[in-house]
Amino acid sequence: MKTLAVALEERDSYTSGHSQRVAFYMRVIGQSMNLDEKTLDTMYTGGLLHDIGKIGIEDSILLKPGRLTDEEYEIIRSHPIRGEALLKRLYADAGRQNSAEIDAILCITRHHHERYDGKGYPDQLAGEEIPLLARVAAVADSFDAMTSSRAYRKGLSYSKACDEIIRNAGTQFCPEVVAAFFRCMTEETFFHAHHISRVTEMIDRIHDKNGMPYIHRVSS
Repeated sequence: MKTLAVALEERDSYTSGHSQRVAFYMRVIGQSMNLDEKTLDTMYTGGLLHDIGKIGIEDSILLKPGRLTDEEYEIIRSHPIRGEALLKRLYADAGRQNSAEIDAILCITRHHHERYDGKGYPDQLAGEEIPLLARVAAVADSFDAMTSSRAYRKGLSYSKACDEIIRNAGTQFCPEVVAAFFRCMTEETFFHAHHISRVTEMIDRIHDKNGMPYIHRVSS
C-alpha cells in the first residue's frame, strides 16, 4: 500500500501530499468518534488510497493548470470508479479473513465524493446510505482540498475552511462527522498535517518515541 501511495506521489506531488493528510485527518476524526484501532488503521489505509484512481488519468488532464473542459471534468470524476477497480484487482488474492477491511477500503475509494444530500458521485448515495468511513473521508478530503494551494488558486485559511465545513453540514457533509471533526481539529493538528510530506514520514510522526499515537496529543 505504501508503494502505491509513493507511486502516486511521483505522478503528482499535490495528490500524494493530499492523500497523506486526508489519511491523517481521517484517523484523527475516527479517534474522536471512538472507533476501534483496527478500524482506524483501515481508515488510514483508505485515506492513503482514496485518490489512487487518478494514477491512470493522463497528465494533460490531471496536471492541467487551467480550467477543465466538461469532458476532462468527467474523466476526473471517474477516478473513484477507476480506483475501486484497480484495488479490486490488487486485492483479488487476499485472504478471506481480510474481506471486511478490504470492503471498507473499497468503499472509501468509491464513495468519498458522495454528498449527504445525494448530489455527489458516482452513485448519488444519500445520508446513511453512504458508508460511515466514506462520510469521514468526504470531510477530510474536502477540508484538505480547500486548504491546499494549486497552480490556479490559493488555498483557504484554516478558519475559512472550517467555516465552509460548518456551512455545508447536512448538505455536502454528514452532521455527525462534522461534529466529530470539530471535537478534534485544531490549528495545531492542521499545522502538523501540513508538515508531513511522504508516506514513511507520516507513519513515523503518528507515533511518539514511546510508541503512543502522536495524534492523541495533537487533538487533546
